[in-house]
Amino acid sequence: MHPDLTTCIIQSGIVPPKNVGEPMPTTTTVQGRIIAIQEMRFRILTGDGRGFLFTLSHNANADADDLRRWHRHDSLVQITYSGEPGLTSGVARTVESM
Repeated sequence: MHPDLTTCIIQSGIVPPKNVGEPMPTTTTVQGRIIAIQEMRFRILTGDGRGFLFTLSHNANADADDLRRWHRHDSLVQITYSGEPGLTSGVARTVESM
């Protein structure tokens, strides 16, 4: 942003949102069974043996009680996530029982 425009915006009290111009996060889908839950973090194991660690998004369609129920019933779940699983950026946006 041009320095004079930045100064003008700051002096006027108008602050642009931080995410303006940033791309929307891409999402990926994976299926598996929940093998561990700790608060809003959970781990799944896919049919081919890969493990994924996620943090449940604050606005996800499921909550910790849903995760516990699906874990208890050994349900197959489908997760749509953004970021990198296993890192703090691995965020589960939707979790659905299959």
